[in-house]
Amino acid sequence: MANFFLVMVNIYQITENIFSPFWLWYFALSLSMRRILAQPRREILGHSCSKNLEEHRLSLGFKVLVVFRAVVSAFLCIVFTYSSP
Repeated sequence: MANFFLVMVNIYQITENIFSPFWLWYFALSLSMRRILAQPRREILGHSCSKNLEEHRLSLGFKVLVVFRAVVSAFLCIVFTYSSP
């Protein structure tokens, strides 16, 4: 994971005049969040949940992940935009 962020920092430094920092970091976070969302439902929720409860928890978990991703991407956008010299 550390190598992934080092690569993203290098790409950011090369392309900061071409692309908006927000979209670059949002893309990086989207790629990292796909691994979490791609897990099977049973791995996320466990085997004891009923189907309706499982779907409700999955949709709630998905909403939480989307909000978390938006907050983290906004934070990274601010940090990397204003911390560069």
